[in-house]
Amino acid sequence: MTVPLRRLRPPLARYGLTAVMALILVVLVAAPLATILIQTLQPGDGAWADVLASRLSQNLFWRPATNTMIIGLAVAGGCVLLGGFLAWLVVMTDVPGRPLIAFMATLPFMIPSFATALAWGSVFRNGRVGGAGGLLEGLGFSVPDWLSWGMGPTIVVLIAHYYALAFTVIAAALSTVNGDLVEAAQMTGASRKRILFGIVLPVVTPAVIAGGSLAFAGAVSNFAAPALLGLPVRMQTLSTRLFGMIEIGQTERGYVLAILLIAISAIFLGIGNRILNSRRSFATISGKGARPRRFALARCDCRLRSLPGPSASSPHSCRSCFFLQPASRPRPCRCFPTGRCITGSARRIPPSPAASPASSTIRN
Repeated sequence: MTVPLRRLRPPLARYGLTAVMALILVVLVAAPLATILIQTLQPGDGAWADVLASRLSQNLFWRPATNTMIIGLAVAGGCVLLGGFLAWLVVMTDVPGRPLIAFMATLPFMIPSFATALAWGSVFRNGRVGGAGGLLEGLGFSVPDWLSWGMGPTIVVLIAHYYALAFTVIAAALSTVNGDLVEAAQMTGASRKRILFGIVLPVVTPAVIAGGSLAFAGAVSNFAAPALLGLPVRMQTLSTRLFGMIEIGQTERGYVLAILLIAISAIFLGIGNRILNSRRSFATISGKGARPRRFALARCDCRLRSLPGPSASSPHSCRSCFFLQPASRPRPCRCFPTGRCITGSARRIPPSPAASPASSTIRN
C-alpha cells in the first residue's frame, strides 16, 4: 500500500523540529551528564560516599557548597539592585546621557572575570600571601585582609561582572510598561511608591527573577574570581574544589562535585520558574499602550537663610544637588542644618524676619 507524500508532510512539519531539538539536547546535555554519572557509579569506587558522608566531606563538599551558596545569593541580589537601578535610570527617567549610560553598563560583561579580579588585586592586594603589594599599599596605606582576599572581594568582582545581565533583562521589561496606566495613576494622585509597587514592579517581576537567576548561575559556576581572590586564603567554592580534584587525579570525586553543582543551579532555577508560574499575570486589554513618560529628576538649589558675619542678612548659595523627586514637591535639603531646597530655577530667598529691620520695627 502506497501512502501519498502529502499525507506525510503535516506530521513531519509538526514533529520534525521537535525531533531535531531533542537530538541536540541529547547530544549536548544528556550524553555528557550520563557519561560523568556512569563514571561516578563504578563498583568499589565510593566517590559519592567520600564526597557526602565521610571524614573528608566537610572540606570536600559542605564548606565549599556553603561558600558557593553565599556568593551566589549575594551576587544575585547585588546584580538585581545595581542592574535594576541603572535600568530604571535609563528607561524611566530623564537623566542626561542615557545612551552612554546604557552602553557603559553593558561593557563589564564583555571583560573576562579574571581580568576584573586581577584589576582588584592590583589595587587592593596586600602582602599576606607574599609578593608585591597593590597600588594602595604602595602609597603607604594598610589594606586589611578582608578587602584584599576572600569572600567580600569575590562577591564585589562577580557583581561588577554579571550585573549587566540583570540590567539588560530589566531594561527590556521596563520599556514595555504601559504608559497609559502610569499616567492614569498619576492623574488620580498616586504616589511614586504606589506606582512603583502597584504597576511597574508587577510587570517587571519576571525580568527581575530571570536576571537574578542568570546572575546566580553565573556566580556559582565562575572559577576565575574565586581562584584568584579566594584560594590564596584557602576559601574554596565548588568550582575551585572541582578543578582541584580533577587536577590531582581524583576524577570521580570531581565528577560528583560537578553533578552536585549542576543540581544546586537547577534547584534554584526551578524555584524561580515555580514563582513565575504561581504569580498573577498582568496584561493590557485596551490595545497597545503609550510609552511611559519619563520621571523628571528635579534639580534643587540649597541656600542659607543666615550665616554668621557682617553679611548675615543676604542669602548665600551653598551648592546644587539632585533629588529623585517631582519638581512640584520640594523637600528640605540636609546639606546644611539651616538650608532649604528650592526646585526648578533659582529664586531669591528673602532674609529671615530676625535679620530684617522693617519686620523688627513692626513687631516693636
